[in-house]
Formats: sequence, structure tokens, C-alpha cells
Amino acid sequence: MARSSIIRLVLAGVTSLLLLFHARVHLTSQPAPSARSTSAVAVQQSLPANTHVPDLAAATLEPAHGLPFDALHARAVTTWESAIQKGSAFICAWESGTAPQSEFLQYSDLDKWGWSSDPENVDFNVGPVRAAFSDLGLSINSPPNQKESCGHFDDKTTDGTLYKATGAEYQQTFNVEQGIIIVAWIHSPVAVIQEYKDDNYQWPWPAPQLWRWSDVSFLLWQQQCSDSGKPVAGLEWVFHETIMNDSTKALIFQALGGNANSITSWPGKTFHACTDAGKALIGSPNASGTAWMLAQHNTALAGKVIDRIVVYDPAAQPGRNRPEAQIKPCMAIHVTDGPSGLW
Repeated sequence: MARSSIIRLVLAGVTSLLLLFHARVHLTSQPAPSARSTSAVAVQQSLPANTHVPDLAAATLEPAHGLPFDALHARAVTTWESAIQKGSAFICAWESGTAPQSEFLQYSDLDKWGWSSDPENVDFNVGPVRAAFSDLGLSINSPPNQKESCGHFDDKTTDGTLYKATGAEYQQTFNVEQGIIIVAWIHSPVAVIQEYKDDNYQWPWPAPQLWRWSDVSFLLWQQQCSDSGKPVAGLEWVFHETIMNDSTKALIFQALGGNANSITSWPGKTFHACTDAGKALIGSPNASGTAWMLAQHNTALAGKVIDRIVVYDPAAQPGRNRPEAQIKPCMAIHVTDGPSGLW
């Protein structure tokens, strides 16, 4: 039996047992370290890499410059036009500073909401970024690259409410010396809970309030910057390796003119934020996490914005055609200071 099936059966069994006692029984024992590792691997294998529920703010944004901030609340980007609209709304949020600021500012918030860090449970695959890093003068060594896996593995009772561990996990590598985040795996608590519901499993507990990639990753980044004496606002690049999210892939292929096989290896193709294609990519499920981080941690990140996105595929070869399902593009999101009139 696949480990992904095992973990679902285990959690389903726990759920059934708790429901039998009217959800009043609290399991006080925490999993052993080996059990956590098995759970993390099982959950990781249950979805393709970079599957991502878009980072969405809970608060209502005030409109500015007449742009449609409601686009930021869309649960899924399904069309080219809706992606452009969402990207435009992010740009407006950066310019106007009207996005609601995150309430999660302290590293201790991670433990409060059931997150725990394991720097060893990450596979830093240098293959997808090797050529890019060489061209940009960035290091592939460790250090300065520091692996960081953060999993939602702990039950927590916060403000009188029980929040059960979901097994969600974010895996990435931070390089605060050179201002880089390399994202390898995104699987949010909200996504995990929705998967159980889709499979008709009961999940009577609420998702943790700290669940978004943008908030969890900001806290990890901020802590590593503090430990290294580096500025939080030094962020310059966010790389997404081997993207398998169907919505993001479709937007990338459309930005390339509808021909998936026109994607090339690094330096790939650059799309500036001032173009429709650039806005659509900013609004994609993968890039929207970075967009939210910049909008909701505006002060700490010194008003930085996304000015361009590079898409490429290290496996691309001239004249070689592949089915779209076999193409796993990478995305390099460039972050810069936000001068007036950038767009």
C-alpha cells in the first residue's frame, strides 16, 4: 500500500475514533520523531510538488486606483483574464499599501499554531537552478544555502480551540546571504483538509489561522536573517522548482504563446510586471504566495515588489517535443525596490 494511502487511513481512523467520543477526546501524546518523518514523507508523496492553494487574505481590501481588489480573494485562477486581474490587484496593493498587514510577526507564532521546523527533511535539488545560479553569480553550496522544512505536525489548543495536526508541509531552501528562497514543496493545511473532504473523510477541526505559505515562509526567512545578521528586506529572488501545478503550468504555456514546447532552458523567457503576461504569472498559484508576502509584510520587506518573472525548463532541448504533462517548468521571481512608475 502506498504511504500516501497509509497516512490517510491512519488519520481517518483517528478522526473516526474522536467522532465516536463526540470529538471530546484530546490526544495528548505527540508522535515520535520517526512517526513525524514517516508522516511528512507520506503527505509529501500524496500530491505533486508545488501543489498550492493560493495564498488569500481573509480581510477585505479597500479599492485603490479603481482596480479590482476582489480578484485577490478568488479561490482558483481559471482563466487568463482572471489571472491578469489578480496580478493587477497585487500591483495595486503594493503601490497603494492598502493590503491588510499580517498579524503573524513573531517566530513563536509557528509553535503556537502547531508548526515545527526540521532543517534536515528537505531535498535541495540543485539541478533545476544550477545554470541560473551560475549565470546570476549565486552559490549552490551549503552554506550559504540552508534547508528548512516546516510541518504542521503538532496538535495545539489556542484560545480554547483545538487545532489538529494536518501533516501539511512547506519545504524550501533559504540563502539570506544572497537574498534567495528556493521553493521545493508547498502543501498547505487548507489543501490537506480539502483533500480529506473530497475523499468523504470527516475533519471536524478548523484549519490553523497561521496556514499560508506567505506567512510561514516569512517567519522562517525573518528568523534566519536575524540569526545571520542580514536584513529581512534583502530578499531578491524566489525560485519555484519543477512546477506541477496545472493552473500555473497553463498560464506559463499561454504566456509563451500557447506552445508549451517553446519553453527553453535558462535564461528562459522573462516577463515584466507591466505586461499582461507578467500580471497573469504574478496572479498564478505559485507566484501569488510571494505576491502576498510582499503585500502583507510590506514594512519588514521595505515595500519591495515583483518586477519580473523568468520561466524556464532545465530539461528543455531544441527540437524536442514533449507532452505538456511531462514538462515541469521552473519560475524565478525577481523582487526589487518599488520605485514610483515601475508599472
